[in-house]
Amino acid sequence: MEFIELNEKEYKKFYNDYQGTFLQSPEMARVNEQTNNQTFFLGVKKNNNIVAASLFIVRKNKNRYYLYSPRGLQVDYNDLEILEYYVKSLKKFAQEKKYYMIKIDPYIELYSRNSEGEKVDGIDNSHFINTLNKFGFKYLNFSVQKKWFYVLDINNRSEEEMFNNFRSTVRNIIRKCQRIGIEIEEIEEDFTRFSNIVSETAERKNFSVRDDEYYSLMKKEFEENLKVMIAKINLKKYLKNLNEELNELELNFSKIKGEGKRKNHQDNINNIKSTINKVEEKRNEHGEVVDLAASMFLISDQEIIYLYSGSKEEFLFLNAPYLLQWEIIKETIKRKIPRYNFYGIEDLSDPSIKNRGVYEFKKGFNGNVIETIGELDLYLCPKEKFKYYLKKIIKKK
Repeated sequence: MEFIELNEKEYKKFYNDYQGTFLQSPEMARVNEQTNNQTFFLGVKKNNNIVAASLFIVRKNKNRYYLYSPRGLQVDYNDLEILEYYVKSLKKFAQEKKYYMIKIDPYIELYSRNSEGEKVDGIDNSHFINTLNKFGFKYLNFSVQKKWFYVLDINNRSEEEMFNNFRSTVRNIIRKCQRIGIEIEEIEEDFTRFSNIVSETAERKNFSVRDDEYYSLMKKEFEENLKVMIAKINLKKYLKNLNEELNELELNFSKIKGEGKRKNHQDNINNIKSTINKVEEKRNEHGEVVDLAASMFLISDQEIIYLYSGSKEEFLFLNAPYLLQWEIIKETIKRKIPRYNFYGIEDLSDPSIKNRGVYEFKKGFNGNVIETIGELDLYLCPKEKFKYYLKKIIKKK
């Protein structure tokens, strides 16, 4: 066997055959290089065939550097001979470059879980953790990337079959979004509108985001495989529909029999009047057409991934993100892609996490929870190994 540094052409062929995640793609390597992150394609040849290859990014921690393979390694974890040789060679490479650590978080499902996040019969890949431990990696049970995410297996289902499988509340919300005139627009170049919505959401929910330049760079590299969509509405048309609905309800009020039914009917009238007042206020403030929510999706042969998103707080009552999800799920079905990946959710094994709003939103589409293996670190200096074991001792106490 031979440890090699691959060029992009060699690596791309292996990557396509391996069917890895986008974070290991040549496109993502170029994105990293253009954002001042050095990258390597490192692999193994056996009998003149590439049998392992992964993208590695050089990351900085204070004044020191380490190698990180996002969602790597890309190797057959059942072939212990190749895996051991690969790890030993990576260790030697990193030591020669004076990196203090190698970090990986394999794109491997740990256990089979249902929609509630409960373990079910099927996959159990915990033995891979034990194998990597034997080769020097230390298991951290979390990840730089999301360890838990939510997926929807398409399984050759039609749009109608998929839609009917959603929870009734989600189906009703999507129908209402369509009825009131929310439209989906795809953005090809200027990502200012997208960035504004995502940044507003990030500030509200206290998470970090990328800038316009980064989104444009992603589009440049992934081209038609990256979609940016915005949900918008014409408030003038929406008000017209609301007033027509109000007039019809008021005309029919006298025909309603029974005190309970009349009360419910009056409540509907009052709710629509309240919505009209709210929408008129928003129209006066923002104009006729307003953006409600935005999402970025990445398309591969294996799955479509829901990457970034945001929604305007003052228009949350219109529930536009549900329609955005339905549009890209339809795209997944149309392209005959096996899986739609809603991506990250909260750690369902952590009882201290009380707010699981992201999970609850995605759960309405009736998919399944995926837990990946998580992060493993290979420390290349005694000081870092000592820190790792010290943390374990403190955690036990």
